[in-house]
Amino acid sequence: MKKTEKKTKEVNFSNLIITDLDGKELKFDVSKTLGNHIYQTTGDLGMLEVAQTIYKKGEVELTEQVKTGLTEVVNNPQFPFLAVVKKKLLEELEG
Repeated sequence: MKKTEKKTKEVNFSNLIITDLDGKELKFDVSKTLGNHIYQTTGDLGMLEVAQTIYKKGEVELTEQVKTGLTEVVNNPQFPFLAVVKKKLLEELEG
């Protein structure tokens, strides 16, 4: 019997497309800020590695563990991003 591999996706934090209230698409590169924020605030060695990958490559493979960690980071009230960016990040993590 073959093992069933869970499919993962890559999330590109250097190219978030957000639609404003007028319907205009805006491109945000949050990779450096997100990676740096996680790097400076995490106590988890796994998330430290994720932070470095996001900072250096702009994207990360979204495993369940990474998804959970990033969702916790984004949902933290101290997370320094606008609500519209937080919303888009959470959509990317869920999608």
